[in-house]
Amino acid sequence: MKSNETATGGCFRQWLLPFVLVAVLLVQISAGATQDDDTPSSEQWIAIDAYNEAMQAYWTKQSEIRNADIPDEERERLRQEFGLPDSAPAIAAAIAIMQSDGERLADAAGFLMGQARPSEDEQQSILDAVASHIGPDWVLVEDYIKSQAAFLETYDADIVKRPTWHAVAAARAIIESNHERSLEAAEFLVQQTYSLNPGSVGVALSSWWLPPSRSLGEATLSKLIGSDWNVVRNYLDELNAWQNEEKAIRESDLDEEDKARRVKELGEAPNPYRAAVASLAIIDLGGSHEKTLEAAEFLLDHPTRGGAARALRGAETLAAHFPDYDQWPLRLKQVNGLSSAYGPARSFVIDLSETLDDPLAQATARYFAASFLIQSANNPQLSTDERIAQQEQAEELANGLSAGIEDETFVLAKQSDDGTEVPMTFADAEAELFYSLDSTMVGSVVSDVTGRRVDGTEDTLADYAGRVVLVDFWATWCGPCKDAFPKLRKMVEEFPEDRFQIIGVSVDEELDTVLDYLADEPLEWVVWHVGNESELVRRWRVTGYPTYVLVGPDGTIINKHPGAFNAGFRAEIEQAVQDAGAAENDALSSTDPSKQHVAMRPESSAVVGSSWWLRPSRELGKAALERSVGRD
Repeated sequence: MKSNETATGGCFRQWLLPFVLVAVLLVQISAGATQDDDTPSSEQWIAIDAYNEAMQAYWTKQSEIRNADIPDEERERLRQEFGLPDSAPAIAAAIAIMQSDGERLADAAGFLMGQARPSEDEQQSILDAVASHIGPDWVLVEDYIKSQAAFLETYDADIVKRPTWHAVAAARAIIESNHERSLEAAEFLVQQTYSLNPGSVGVALSSWWLPPSRSLGEATLSKLIGSDWNVVRNYLDELNAWQNEEKAIRESDLDEEDKARRVKELGEAPNPYRAAVASLAIIDLGGSHEKTLEAAEFLLDHPTRGGAARALRGAETLAAHFPDYDQWPLRLKQVNGLSSAYGPARSFVIDLSETLDDPLAQATARYFAASFLIQSANNPQLSTDERIAQQEQAEELANGLSAGIEDETFVLAKQSDDGTEVPMTFADAEAELFYSLDSTMVGSVVSDVTGRRVDGTEDTLADYAGRVVLVDFWATWCGPCKDAFPKLRKMVEEFPEDRFQIIGVSVDEELDTVLDYLADEPLEWVVWHVGNESELVRRWRVTGYPTYVLVGPDGTIINKHPGAFNAGFRAEIEQAVQDAGAAENDALSSTDPSKQHVAMRPESSAVVGSSWWLRPSRELGKAALERSVGRD
């Protein structure tokens, strides 16, 4: 067996080789070097195909090892034995194709970008080589856009005939040559690179090599559009016309099939991206443009893909240049919607909560700032001191938030007993924050939580007292949520039913969407449907999916885990179930069953105030004890 030092050295050399080869390639490309080898690109590509197949086998094997029921030491040994395939032959073949200006040059470039992770300057050199090879061909871009649209309807990867690289490189060449289609090419680089088809060689949905092309597109759009308010006005006119036509179709006497056909023929709503670029250019003028206010509001009212930073710029412009602005509650609600994807939005609202003068605006800012702090205080990476500090800051913001404006209408709504939305007051908002602080933080005990199952029956978390409960906030459109279901099923099979329960909380907008999914993919646990504007989701400060909340048998929140389900969290759940079993055994050994649930309660005022769900079990214990004493 190789020593650790030898193995480490080998891994380092294997990791370093792609960078060395690409560096050599870049020197040769810059010097205009060509290769004398007459081997066709199709034959050279065989080495790349072989490597891709070997990598697929590697990941499959690693998955099998990870899921195998074997000791950790054996798992690690197998991982070391089944090492990464050698990438050198494939990279050499890709370099040869690029040097010879071969027919698969764009594919070879995609492979190099995906395997060697070149620097930004190196990316630029490879992209320029591909663009020069393909040239300013708008047909390539147009064909790709059409095939991508068809792919999104059918998810048939065979529809996309050309690799993504061809379209990206052609668009770059169009811009560099000042082609008449430069505006459309720039828009393609910005819009399409957020959702490129992953089926092409070397391309992943979140490919890290795309930002340079996206940046080129954004810079080109800014240059070509500028601070022209007419671009915004024309978009608003087009959007209004489109909305009126769609409304007319939906309100017509046509049957549903004809309505659906007409709406499909109408096409998607006009794209706001060019108008957003113009609005950003206007606010970049520092308040001197006569349409600065309207441009800032546009960026908040018409979000674009990847536009969180632009929307926040709009809010910052309002704060900087319009001290008497009277629409802050609405704008703060919009900024709050950015916060789950864009961290600076949180800092902006927290700062604004200290500077706004209007009582309604300041109280709204305090609410959202406190909400952010409550969310982040559950981050397991925080130290105890940091967590306590954030909770105290949130409590300070919440305390007295509604003073003097208790009955004024808040910007959010709440749900009535029948599930319908009703107006929410600032007093409600303050009470909701304290509910979150008292009953939804890690270490606190949950209060009364009621939901409606997908079959229409009402359910409460209290019904599962005495068990470890995993509350899973999910949606049918959430890939990581669904990816976790096999792991959740395995836990349901392994853990005793009287000690473990999963409650899936669907945030899909429509109940029918959930029912259709469950008809094809049944889940072996309780499923609630709360919708995408749920008061439960807001009270529990859930901002992304999946989010898991692990609740102990006594109602204590053990952990809040946002993001993909992983082995570490699974181990924590297993430990909680084991601890619950041990506690149950200890309780059964006691001579006074009426005291069992009292002993399970942590010593804190928050627990004493909200441990309502333990009372039924405690009363049952009392009754059993009385019957036993009576018989004696």
